[in-house]
Amino acid sequence: MDVDQEVYILKSEGGNGPEFRIPKDSVGLSRVLSDLEGDDAIELNFSAQTLSKILEYLNKYKNNAPASIERPLRAKVLKEVVSEWDAAFVELEIPDLYDLLCAAHLLDIAPLVNLCGAKVATLIDRKNAEQIREVFGLTNDLTPEQQESAKKEYHSILLDEIQAPTS
Repeated sequence: MDVDQEVYILKSEGGNGPEFRIPKDSVGLSRVLSDLEGDDAIELNFSAQTLSKILEYLNKYKNNAPASIERPLRAKVLKEVVSEWDAAFVELEIPDLYDLLCAAHLLDIAPLVNLCGAKVATLIDRKNAEQIREVFGLTNDLTPEQQESAKKEYHSILLDEIQAPTS
C-alpha cells in the first residue's frame, strides 16, 4: 500500500479485534463504506476472518466490477456460472459463508451478496426439506401435525412426488 494513499481504518470485532487498512479507492463496491467521511477508525462487528475476506473481495474488484450472475442460475455447479476465483472465494464452511453473506449485506456490497446467495442456491438445489436441514445443520422443530398442515398449505411448491436426487 502506498504510504501517501488515503485509507480507511477498519477495526474488527467491534473495535476489540485486529485493525485493517484499506485504500479509500478500493471500497467502491460497498455503498456503506463509499459514503463514509472523515478519518476516524470504523468499528465493525465482524470477525477478523470475515473482515479480511470482505477486504480481499473489495481489493480484487477495486478497478472493475465482477460480472453479474445470471438468475436463475443456469448450472448446478457455481464455477460454471462465475469466475474460478469467485467460486473458490465462497468455498467456505457454512458458518463462514453465512458470516460473509451477513457482512456483505450490512456493508451493501451487492455483487458479494449475490455471489454468496448463488453459492447457497447451489448447496440447496434439488434438495428436499430434510436434505436442506442436513446441509445447514438444522433440526426439524415442527410437529408432525404442523408438517402436514404446511404440506397442505404449500402443496403447489412442496412436490412430494418428486424426490430430490441424492448426491
